[in-house]
Amino acid sequence: MRAKNIDILKAICTFFVVCIHIKFPGTAGRCVTAVAVISVPVFFLITGYFYEQTVCRNRQGGQLKKIFVLLIFSGLIYLVWTIVFFAFKQENLLNYLSEWFSTKNLLELIFLNKPYRYEHLWCLLAILYVLIIVWGVDRLQCRKFLYWITPFLLLTGLALGKYAL
Repeated sequence: MRAKNIDILKAICTFFVVCIHIKFPGTAGRCVTAVAVISVPVFFLITGYFYEQTVCRNRQGGQLKKIFVLLIFSGLIYLVWTIVFFAFKQENLLNYLSEWFSTKNLLELIFLNKPYRYEHLWCLLAILYVLIIVWGVDRLQCRKFLYWITPFLLLTGLALGKYAL
């Protein structure tokens, strides 16, 4: 059953995500951005709100696969864009790609959710990580473990400079 009010909320949040990336000038732009930053957390809340329905239908794997495919597809689009961009600039693409796939950058991607150069894909990785953790905890039937691991993960990110200015 569709929740039309949530569909409307998602449409508004999608508009705000676009506004964040457009960067309107002046005070109005800063005001729009200040309001728009709630968009991604709202998407996370909506995913969490419907998660129990996903569990009841036994569709966690399908949900994970859908987000993973979206992440890979988005990454490939940006990779193709990068290749075309470097071709027109006639710069060394191999140096860029070797830096992109360096051990340091891959570790930061996996452990700190820090995509090299494509920072705007962080939200897909974040939702994927959260769903994998919750799926694993549900499989072990110890959801209360989330109450303990969540502050630990946040503090670890804070200690590693993820949320620092």
